[in-house]
Amino acid sequence: MSLDKFISLLENEAFYLPSLKKLQLSMDPMEGATSKRLINYTLNEMDKNKENFPEKDFSDLKNFTHQLADTPLNYSYIFSFSSAFDENYALWNIYPTDILGNLQKNQGIGLKINENYFKKTFENKNIKIKNNIKNFGIAKAILKDVIYKTKDEIDTLINSNEIISHEEFKKIFEEILLIKNDFYDFAKEKRYIVSLDYDAKETKNCSYSDSISNIWVCFDIQELFKPENCKIIISPFAHTSLTQYIKYLLLQKEIKDVDNIVINSKIATT
Repeated sequence: MSLDKFISLLENEAFYLPSLKKLQLSMDPMEGATSKRLINYTLNEMDKNKENFPEKDFSDLKNFTHQLADTPLNYSYIFSFSSAFDENYALWNIYPTDILGNLQKNQGIGLKINENYFKKTFENKNIKIKNNIKNFGIAKAILKDVIYKTKDEIDTLINSNEIISHEEFKKIFEEILLIKNDFYDFAKEKRYIVSLDYDAKETKNCSYSDSISNIWVCFDIQELFKPENCKIIISPFAHTSLTQYIKYLLLQKEIKDVDNIVINSKIATT
């Protein structure tokens, strides 16, 4: 992350999580796209049970199916980590972007969070959320490895009209939030995913908007920034003054032991 995102994290005492649909709209058009396989399976199952619905209700349900297929993407929010043990030179060149999406290589900051601490703290339904506009509860909060697939595999997943089995449907439905193009596999990405327990009836007349495009997951700032739980790594491209400024910001939040928390990158750039 860049300096302004780190400052925002400190000010809010929360992680910013965009919805997967928001990422799809702003970044990789294949990532977070609606799978035709999921839609076609649902439509096929509806056709099998058509006699159980009045004709008008059945027509309304079929029209709603495409919107419903997008709903898990709208109400699933992600925060990404690299699971690689060592720093990655390429990632320092890619991810220090500011709030507007502009690259700020000289202001790069990385959080190295203890995985056991993170899972214990954030993989539960009792996490606190800001900007939960719809006031839905937590369906799940998990940390999972990204599943890397080729462009052709993802294209088939999204655009194939094949009618799949129930087991295939369940597998795709569970994995759809984790699939990414394999040319990103150098990142060794893990995704922290928070899915809201949305009500399908309430979402029927709800179009996607900024009001549901992000949430903030709150944390205990004193607990997070303990040396055993989190280290703050300063980019190899950053000016030397950034290290002292980060320590200053932590001290303003009454974080102790900053000399053991803030460390410089081990990557040599000269």
